[in-house]
Amino acid sequence: MAVRAFPEAKFHLIDPTRESMPHMQTWSQKLNAEVHNVALGAEDGVAEIAKSNNIGHASLLRLLPNIDYPMEQRYRVPVRRFDSLFPTMQGPALCKIDVEGAELSVLKGMGEQIHSLDVILVETSVTSLFQDGPELRDIMAYMAKYQFSLFDIGSLMRRPYEHLIDAIFVPDNSSLRVRRWR
Repeated sequence: MAVRAFPEAKFHLIDPTRESMPHMQTWSQKLNAEVHNVALGAEDGVAEIAKSNNIGHASLLRLLPNIDYPMEQRYRVPVRRFDSLFPTMQGPALCKIDVEGAELSVLKGMGEQIHSLDVILVETSVTSLFQDGPELRDIMAYMAKYQFSLFDIGSLMRRPYEHLIDAIFVPDNSSLRVRRWR
């Protein structure tokens, strides 16, 4: 766990659901962490989030019409751009994005702050379940545009309707990308 490997690390716990607040507050007492009860997106504002009956699934996007997954509760949440929430960033810095279909929106909200990050882990789908939701190929194209390359696959999860991938990106000029086998 990152806490043991990097005991001086500063964590920012970000989740817009009110159900996540007690969990983030508990973790913030164990970590050097700040809690941000907001969604991240391409623009500052307010959006409706849909949440399933468990805390594990919530999204700002609508599921495709042929997907039968109950999103039982809807309410409005504040949305902030990453670069407005974090106008400066001290490295080394890692960002994990797990936003149920809103990955490109979060990445766009990073603006030029994306270049302050040393590693970006994006949970994304090979085939999105969300209307206008990005797929792995869209994330890869966006990251390449900002000079980030796929470094590794952290995990792969196969579900009945989708395959989720934890895609790990690093800047093209990262020392992690040293080509040793020439």
